[in-house]
Amino acid sequence: MGGPPSGWLDTLLRGELMTEQGLKRLETHEGYRQFPYTDTKGIATVGIGFNLDHVGLSYEESLMILKMRTDKLEKDLEKYSWFTPLSMARKDVIVNMVYNMGIGKVLGFKGMIRAIILKNFELAAKEMLYKDGNDCSKGKSKYYLDVKERAEELATLMVRGDY
Repeated sequence: MGGPPSGWLDTLLRGELMTEQGLKRLETHEGYRQFPYTDTKGIATVGIGFNLDHVGLSYEESLMILKMRTDKLEKDLEKYSWFTPLSMARKDVIVNMVYNMGIGKVLGFKGMIRAIILKNFELAAKEMLYKDGNDCSKGKSKYYLDVKERAEELATLMVRGDY
């Protein structure tokens, strides 16, 4: 897949590609829609005229959106006292889970959160993988059943605490 071209983001942030006035004018002409819609030519479109049928999103655009969304999720999670003292790797685990399931579902992992507060990261990992981390015989969690390898990888990272 490769990564973004060298210097691409710096160039974009410096605004050398289009003036601010030009961008505002284009935004006004295109309009903004949060959710996909069919434009006047029958093309699936989203955002500020982003053509999903013929252009789609580039890898770089996807990375920018991912970074913006995960930064927001992390800021949202900072209000929870159990989240702030975690290592960066463990924070990444929680942000990954929230990105996948939403904050409400992750807050439903009460056993995992209790284990995190107690700094029992092995139990926290089991709570991610099993219906009951204290009694694995009760079966795998819905989260594990939905994303299997992802859940295993994140549980391992929760235990290790670093990359």
